[in-house]
Amino acid sequence: MLGGVTARLGIGLPVYNGERYLAQTLDSLRAQTYPDFEVLILDNASTDSSGDIARAVVAADSRFRYERKPETTGGPQNFNDVFNRMDNELFAWCAADDLHHPDFFAASVRALDALPGAIGGFTAVEMIDDHNQWVRDELPSIRWSHPDPGERMLDMIGFGHACQSIFSVYRRSTLAAVEPMCTCWGSDRVMLAELALHGPTAIAPERYFRNRDHAGRITHGKGRSNSYYGKKAPTKAITFHYASHLRRAIRNAPLSPADVSRAQRAYSRWTLRNTRNFARSAARFVIESVRR
Repeated sequence: MLGGVTARLGIGLPVYNGERYLAQTLDSLRAQTYPDFEVLILDNASTDSSGDIARAVVAADSRFRYERKPETTGGPQNFNDVFNRMDNELFAWCAADDLHHPDFFAASVRALDALPGAIGGFTAVEMIDDHNQWVRDELPSIRWSHPDPGERMLDMIGFGHACQSIFSVYRRSTLAAVEPMCTCWGSDRVMLAELALHGPTAIAPERYFRNRDHAGRITHGKGRSNSYYGKKAPTKAITFHYASHLRRAIRNAPLSPADVSRAQRAYSRWTLRNTRNFARSAARFVIESVRR
């Protein structure tokens, strides 16, 4: 809240030991041309200098505030918590190692506002390295604005993309209507699949989102341990868990009866494509249940 007035866009930045890139990420946020935003940096009890970096920016820029948790709760939970601590009409997550072109949020909000029924706005993506140098353009096989919600869900639950669109600008009301990030590997993927049932995401063509590919990122397996998920051990029955989530998502989404049928048919196609994974996942689920 800036000067007693809530900004239209709230940007939530969950961080844990992100000192290596955090200052650059915050600089890219401070340089945004979109005028109506505020940022909450939620520190998951970092043991490095992340807090010092964040507090320096807060002291210099009133659009930023910093909060620190007394103990680490895990990555997905910190994403959920930073969302729950903000109350803006629009919301976007920001990772502590990515960069944004100065017009990223302006372009994303403009795209969202221009597409009827859109739940989110995003831009095209380019990958950068440790030194902010271009690596490649991302070309995900996602039909963002397909009229069939089941087809959008199928694209999002598949592996034709790397989940960068979790950093879209979303309508807060839509994020509040879906399940929070779960304590499992791929929690962003299942959330994106559920979001896709609620409406399309509008994509601006400019490559304004700069996703950093570096050796220490979680997707390369670095830090992929129980500590990332918090005190609760993550399920290893991933496909089984995804299936349960998708069934609930279809049941709870604001769909017409015809769209529910389309989504259920898409879900059936997904299960047929993953028959082997289901067999392995079901076995893991039984083992996990016995161990509880």
